[in-house]
Amino acid sequence: MRFVFMVWLCHVFSAIFVTFTLRFSVLNELDERYSMITKELQAQTLSLNPIDKIRLVEMLLESLDKSDPEIEATWVAESERRYAAFKRVEMQGLTFKKL
Repeated sequence: MRFVFMVWLCHVFSAIFVTFTLRFSVLNELDERYSMITKELQAQTLSLNPIDKIRLVEMLLESLDKSDPEIEATWVAESERRYAAFKRVEMQGLTFKKL
C-alpha cells in the first residue's frame, strides 16, 4: 500500500512539474512577444514629430482618466450605506485630528 502511494505521489509531482514547465514556457514566450511589441511601439513613438507626440500623450492620459461605471456604482452604494449607518448612529465618524 505504501509503495502504491509513493508511485501515485511521484505521478502527481511529475504532472505538477510538467504543467508548471509548460506554463512557464508559454508565459516566457508571451513576455518575449510583448517585449518586441513594446520596443517597436517605443521606436515608432519616438520617431513622431513633437505635435503628434503631444496628441498621443493627451490621448493616453485621457484614457486613464475614464472611470469604470461598475466600480463607480459600487462606491456610490457603499458610501450611501455608510452615510445611512452614520445617520442611524450605528457608525461613528472620526474627527480630522484622529485621521
